[in-house]
Amino acid sequence: FFTPGFKLGVFFCSFLRNFLTYIISEQNVKEQNKMIYTSYYARAKAFPDLIHIRISTSVPKWYPFETKCIPELYPGFDLVNGLKTGEITEAEYDQKYKEKLAKLDKTTIMKKIEALAGEKDAVLLCYEKDGDFCHRHMVAEWLGNIKEMPKTGPEQAKDEVLLEDER
Repeated sequence: FFTPGFKLGVFFCSFLRNFLTYIISEQNVKEQNKMIYTSYYARAKAFPDLIHIRISTSVPKWYPFETKCIPELYPGFDLVNGLKTGEITEAEYDQKYKEKLAKLDKTTIMKKIEALAGEKDAVLLCYEKDGDFCHRHMVAEWLGNIKEMPKTGPEQAKDEVLLEDER
């Protein structure tokens, strides 16, 4: 009933569908394995293999690596200087920066981070050390699933994620 050409066409379509499904699932696995961290410039110097993305208004003159940037996440000099001079409190800074984040689209920002990082892991950078008040902690919370870089580096963070997934 079916001609050999028809059977070959059905086989080819089935093969192509399965092949494309495999490629798409492999790409999703690769994307899921990419990590995004936050850290501060002094610590991030120890991890040159990551894509360094600054979310600070400026970058230290001594910083040895090329940084990519996401200006939408900069706090701006008015907030930074206001906090440093005491014109605004940490609570006021927190409120104003969260208002800024609320105007942004998380999906767009994540796509921008992923585009800048390519196939590599990325680190979002600012100046303040762990535990100090910093807008990068607000960014990490807002985006979700972003970890502070452990002192021992990316491998420890990936191990921590694997342990969390097992719970």
